[in-house]
Amino acid sequence: MAELFATTDYQSILFVVSQYWNDNADDELHGKLVASKRHTMPLWPHVCAYNHDPIYDDEGNEQPNPVVDHGEGCNWCSPAIGYLDIYTTADTRAFETFCREDATQGMDIGEAYLPYAIGRRGADGGVEIEILGVPQRPALEIAAHAPPPTTSSWIDDPRARALYELVCANPRDDGARLVLGDYLLEREHPHGELIALSLAGALDSDGRIRLAQLLADQAQRWLGPLADLIPHDSARFERGFLAHAYVAATPEAERRARGHPAWGTVERIDMSWESAAVLDASMVSLREIGMLDSDEDHERLFGVKRPWAIEKLRIAVEDASTVDALASTTLLPKLEEIVVAGSRRFDAIARLARGDTRRPKKIVVVDPGTWPPSRELLELGHTIGVVDAWNGDRAGWELAFGPGADDKIVVTMVGWHPERGTLAALHAKIANVPAGYVIELAPSPYFTPVARDVEALIAATDRRHHIVLQTSVAQ
Repeated sequence: MAELFATTDYQSILFVVSQYWNDNADDELHGKLVASKRHTMPLWPHVCAYNHDPIYDDEGNEQPNPVVDHGEGCNWCSPAIGYLDIYTTADTRAFETFCREDATQGMDIGEAYLPYAIGRRGADGGVEIEILGVPQRPALEIAAHAPPPTTSSWIDDPRARALYELVCANPRDDGARLVLGDYLLEREHPHGELIALSLAGALDSDGRIRLAQLLADQAQRWLGPLADLIPHDSARFERGFLAHAYVAATPEAERRARGHPAWGTVERIDMSWESAAVLDASMVSLREIGMLDSDEDHERLFGVKRPWAIEKLRIAVEDASTVDALASTTLLPKLEEIVVAGSRRFDAIARLARGDTRRPKKIVVVDPGTWPPSRELLELGHTIGVVDAWNGDRAGWELAFGPGADDKIVVTMVGWHPERGTLAALHAKIANVPAGYVIELAPSPYFTPVARDVEALIAATDRRHHIVLQTSVAQ
């Protein structure tokens, strides 16, 4: 990546991986780089110019193909990007859990490959790396990595425990973390160094290496029994503690982890479709969770005595009792956004929009079909979003109408999908929107719109809408 940044004007490079299972390339691991002039995130799935014929106008002049981003390239359509050779056994073990289990050589790149990591051009000339991969076989991955040996933890120190409880009670306050870090450093516990380096800001190369070493050792030790329900490399630590986890729990593993102090700092939980319920009153910093799709998930959500700090919730609603509980609960006083799936999703949305308790500012329906948000709902002051479903959750492009009766739609990519997350899919969605809307393209962790996206969308929809970049999106 460093060589590509040094010799090109690309700003970000996406590393995607695939493992072929069902053909003569059985178990072979393949990797590709997709380089982009977008700094935050290349467009995925990549639409390779090599596979698309040029478009000509009536006078025979070649025109840009609107579904191809000519600011991006892969090893097929950009000479600067070479072929990656990652066939070794060690490489296979490192990446195979992040690969689709049914990929074949006959699939398109967006169908066969999945993003694993992104490198961005750093301000200091270096490369900033972020891991993006989500385990595709979480149960097998957990079984393959035994949890580290248990040791006496600093949490057994009463003073350290009291300081940690202050950290959990004030999740956005670094001061409490620094105090705890100093206390642990004085007692020569390596977690104190982990906290200090995590909060130190810009680190030199030695500091970054040391931080990585501490995370590799102390993070897993701190997780303890949580390692039995969080697949390897799927726990994200920020500022010294667990902040984001992808969870795939069995009932037995969840019971062992219930009430563990490491849950106290987690702010976001993404749940595998096969996971047992994990929501627990010890998650005092929790701000986002989903998809909650089982009866036990709902019992835990609505059965606590203390209100949650949850701001974003994804939930599947299948019965009238859950609709009633969701509309009447006082346990979600900070809820700002809710994504609703399930057979009773429309009932739930109507009740939420008119509820007597705190009503979320944004309500999103998964798999809306032909259902549009009614003018009546919009006039209640909400933003109403619609998004496609994938494996029970959301994927592709979200269209958010409102707030209020404003003729405005904010378009955001909320999850990668080989068909529903393409520019062509976005063009088709916007083409079905009645004329006259103001459409804003907004950034997300999955897609950063730029001016050429606006131009392509305007052309693809015959200039029926006023389409702009959301304010603060770089040109």
